[in-house]
Amino acid sequence: KWPLFEEDFTLVAHKDRALARRNEVELKDLAGETIFSRPYCEQGERLAAILEEADIDNWDAHRVVSEHDLLELLQANMGVAILPESFVAANDLRAIRLRGVEMRRTVHAYSVSGRQRSPAGSLLLKLLRGADWSAAGPGSMSRTAA
Repeated sequence: KWPLFEEDFTLVAHKDRALARRNEVELKDLAGETIFSRPYCEQGERLAAILEEADIDNWDAHRVVSEHDLLELLQANMGVAILPESFVAANDLRAIRLRGVEMRRTVHAYSVSGRQRSPAGSLLLKLLRGADWSAAGPGSMSRTAA
């Protein structure tokens, strides 16, 4: 495996939502919000613990199992989600810093050790490892060693 980049998690909301008018929010500001959760998220258990500790009890009511569906719900201004910062790709969505929530993930490229790759597979892996990921998304994604 090869690390490609690291990124923070952030609150994502539609630009017309009241929370989106702020540069930073606290967990207590999420009380009463519809929060979409992703049960397959690699940080899901940690996020659940953080929200439960902050007495945010509505975090698990709206599980979304498709990135496409989640994007549609956010763009329709139906709620908010805590997501990796690279998720914010739509012009009408805004990433808002969550004060007191330090969550990061590392995105890796994987290959089976010892297995010969096709020329296309080798090229793809070289391109992924050589890319400048710091320009790939909003915010402060930081590039790790490739």
